[in-house]
This record gives sequence, structure tokens and C-alpha cells, in this order.
Amino acid sequence: MSLTSAQVALIESTWKVVKKDLQGAGNIMFLKLFQIDVSVRDKFPFRDVPYEELEDSESFLKHSLQVMETIDLAITLLLGGEMEKLVEALVDLGMAHAMQGLKPEDFDHVGEALVHALGVALGKEFNDEAKKAWTLLYSVVTAKMKEGLKEAQED
Repeated sequence: MSLTSAQVALIESTWKVVKKDLQGAGNIMFLKLFQIDVSVRDKFPFRDVPYEELEDSESFLKHSLQVMETIDLAITLLLGGEMEKLVEALVDLGMAHAMQGLKPEDFDHVGEALVHALGVALGKEFNDEAKKAWTLLYSVVTAKMKEGLKEAQED
């Protein structure tokens, strides 16, 4: 992984703030994702829930929180230096997403939505350095997830 120690420290400190409201950050991320790419909603069980009612949907809330908890686990593995476990988990996660019909470019839209959610959660703390660190982390994460996605699609 090509993150510097300063970037890892920045991710750790900013994540502590975001972690105080994982549900809220997850909701913001998915609402933004569905604004960026309306068609991606068709891949979720809450696809028939009107956009303005998503935050009242148990399925939406559960998935939003689950994704943020997965990000939390990835950060825990990163900070603990457990890179082998992290890579394995990300490849497996990519494979699991192949079953939902996701395409590699769908992950790029999620990254854009995540950066938006981090910006909302962190406010002024989400400066250029923090944005760069998170964008780099997300690019590394998605590279491994895309490997798993491709692997599953080839089987």
C-alpha cells in the first residue's frame, strides 16, 4: 500500500470523528451515490423505495451501516498492519459484489459518494491533505475489490 505514515495518521484521526455517527455518514454516502448514478439503485433490495423515503427504510439503513462498519474493519486492519488480512477481505468483498451484478465503474461512483460523506462529516477538517489521503486509500481498496470482482466474473 502506498500510503505514507502521515496519511495513515490523518485517516486514523479523521475516521475517529466519522465513527461517532457511522449510520449518518453511511446514509449521506448512499443518498449521494444515488444522485450520482440513479441506475445503481436497481442493484439494491430497496430499489423500489422512493428516494425521499430511503432514510425510513430498514433495508437501506441496515445496508448503509453495514458498509460503514466494513470500512471501519478495513481501517482497523490497516492501522493494525494486517495487510494480508485486509487484501484478502477486500478481494472477497469484490467477489461477493459480483453476485449483485456490480461493474468496476460502480466502485468509482461509491468513492465519489464516500468523499462527499466524509466532507459533510468532517467539515473544515476535511482539507486537501485529508481528501488526498482518503482518495488514495479508496483507490487501493477498490483496486483489490475490482480484482475480486473480475475473478468472480471469470469463474
